[in-house]
Amino acid sequence: MRNRLTPFQGPRLVFLTVVMISAFLVLVLRLFEWQAVEYKTFQAGADENAIQSVPLPAPRGVITRRSRQVPTKTPSRAYHCPRRVA
Repeated sequence: MRNRLTPFQGPRLVFLTVVMISAFLVLVLRLFEWQAVEYKTFQAGADENAIQSVPLPAPRGVITRRSRQVPTKTPSRAYHCPRRVA
């Protein structure tokens, strides 16, 4: 009775170990691919998302001179350029 195998010993244990190690290796290889191989693609997408032009209307009423109204049809814009961290 001492040599009897429990359900998770023998071939099942080897099979599950191989499956777990294979799954872990797939995850590590995909992470490496994203970080090292496709770095430029993700960097370009991040730069494109980080730099945006957002029109901001002036939070005031009509601008006038003493005698007449001044035309202000050009939209005002605010630009934000994030600093590069080296």
